[in-house]
Amino acid sequence: MKFEMGAIMKNMTLEHIAQACGGTYIGEECDREKEIQGAVIDSRLVEEGYLFIPIRGARVDGHDFIPAVFEKGALAVLSEQRLEHPAGPYILVDSTEEAMKKIAAFYRRSLDIKVVGITGT
Repeated sequence: MKFEMGAIMKNMTLEHIAQACGGTYIGEECDREKEIQGAVIDSRLVEEGYLFIPIRGARVDGHDFIPAVFEKGALAVLSEQRLEHPAGPYILVDSTEEAMKKIAAFYRRSLDIKVVGITGT
């Protein structure tokens, strides 16, 4: 699954993301203000400047792909565990799934748009 955030999530820095999800930013101070270009939960879809959000599944743990996404140009990752030798900045969180929800809610609140809900049976 790929969440395109490029133009839509402009001005979303690593500092904003850490604050939004209640995580701890770990990395170089100069990277805190870098803006993400998008976010993905599938490591195969990582592009330059993206945030990778690893999800633990029944058979596969997305955390296993963290080294590979940095090689592909990921700007940062979320992680539920401390990384021994990270190749880039990361945000330490209790749950990557909960963090993803909080980031989405934070960003939604920053938009000045109307929300329409359509329901039916």
